[in-house]
Amino acid sequence: MSLLKISGESKDGKMVLGGFFALRSTHGIPLEEMLMFARDNDILIDWEDFIQSAISEGMSPRGVASTIDAASTEIFGIHHAREIKRRARHIIIDVLEKRKAMKHGQ
Repeated sequence: MSLLKISGESKDGKMVLGGFFALRSTHGIPLEEMLMFARDNDILIDWEDFIQSAISEGMSPRGVASTIDAASTEIFGIHHAREIKRRARHIIIDVLEKRKAMKHGQ
């Protein structure tokens, strides 16, 4: 059974896959390799799934951001990595706000 799962489709018709953090944590596959796979197969990574999974498994928000930044910079270059990092930052903030609200019963 594959750990990857279809999360949806982008506006331009690209498949969005989740489960990349599970591949990383279960099989030790580096994020850089997964980014190359996604790039080479015209697939988008479900960053919300990646970030939620990483934080749920105890990775710090700073650690998640650093991991995504380093891997995306190596594979895509600084310009494209900035956009990925910006999106990741927004998702991290959203995930943390949702967790805080759940803790406080809101």
